Amino acid sequence: MNLLYNLLKRINLIRFRCKGVSCDMTNSLSFRHVTVITGKRNMGGVFLKKRAEISADCFLVAKDRIEIGENSTLAFRVTILTTANPNAPYNLLKNIYQPVSKPVIIGDNVWIGACSVILPGVTIGNMSVVAAGSVVTKDVPPHVLVAGVPARIIKNI
Repeated sequence: MNLLYNLLKRINLIRFRCKGVSCDMTNSLSFRHVTVITGKRNMGGVFLKKRAEISADCFLVAKDRIEIGENSTLAFRVTILTTANPNAPYNLLKNIYQPVSKPVIIGDNVWIGACSVILPGVTIGNMSVVAAGSVVTKDVPPHVLVAGVPARIIKNI
């Protein structure tokens, strides 16, 4: 049984490395139904540190870098965006809302709750929690719980 689990884990890792996910074999990953969209070769990508976990149905748009720290967890249906673009050059809103492409950095020992959305350019500090259903629009300091739309600090941890 353990041999089969390790084989399936290795197949998943190879499959996701082809999509731009970089990680090592010490990661505990749950890559069922995870969508990863990356930019051109050598641009963007998802970088997982040791024991980082991505749960099922997550959606990662990694046109720029997404880094997930050690022991951090993305719960079910988390969305991380590194780009925002109103269909430029075709949509006239591009004149008001310039296309954005910025990395998302998630620190160590972070828990991102189910159905949360992390927007481009956000850094989440170590030992922080993002409550389920939150929309994170700006940086989160270390050792806090944030919640809401947009996410605000609820308490220190």
